[in-house]
Amino acid sequence: EGFSISFVDVSERVKEIAADLHMRDYYTATTYFRVFIASMFPQYDKAFYLDCDTVILGDVSELYEQNLDGYMLAGAPCEGVNSFEVYKRYVTEVDGLNPDYFFNAGVLLLNLKSFREEGFYEQFADLLRKYKFTVIQDEDYLNVLCQDKVLRLPRSWNKSPVANDVLPREELRIVHYLMTWKPWRYTDIPYQEYFWEYAVRTEFYDQLKGMLDSATVADMEKDKLVEKNLKALAESEISRADGYFKVYGKRYGNKA
Repeated sequence: EGFSISFVDVSERVKEIAADLHMRDYYTATTYFRVFIASMFPQYDKAFYLDCDTVILGDVSELYEQNLDGYMLAGAPCEGVNSFEVYKRYVTEVDGLNPDYFFNAGVLLLNLKSFREEGFYEQFADLLRKYKFTVIQDEDYLNVLCQDKVLRLPRSWNKSPVANDVLPREELRIVHYLMTWKPWRYTDIPYQEYFWEYAVRTEFYDQLKGMLDSATVADMEKDKLVEKNLKALAESEISRADGYFKVYGKRYGNKA
């Protein structure tokens, strides 16, 4: 009781900027869908966005009730960035941002009213045409455009297996199986027990378990190659003379 589910097709909106979108590896145009939420749902002033590779262990109403006055969104530090020196350097040198404050875009509380008032979509489309972020993609755009208007959340709201520290369940709110740390592909993923705890209660359990059981050495080698290539891409972007921060400076639209 008290809720409904709607499936909303955003493919037509994506066509507007499809030619400018950059995709790589397992990324598709769907990763950019979150930027359309404010314009697609004008009746709402706030929205909770969640990636599909997550498990909720806490009460998300605690997050939703956060006061976003003066902020465009609330997000937690990106552990995928801060667990690797090359990505920390990428965020610092290419985005011109402090990696400690670089948020992961998989769990977001969005101030939709502010997105509309700030003209976020227009800024995003404009920057997309001017500069292609190829490493962290939509996350780069969101961090660059919202950088000074972000409410920082505790890591417990977006905890990933990537980081070395493992939090006990009572401290966890949301677990995010980002990058290649997927419990439906590997048997040694931190926090995997929470994923299977809920997966077994769905009609998809047999399919998910089959994906795990059928994973091959070739699949694992492919994942390693994806990780290696991404790090190499980050190094390449860092060395570019025409990188975003070198050309535009920290504040988009102003020369350094």
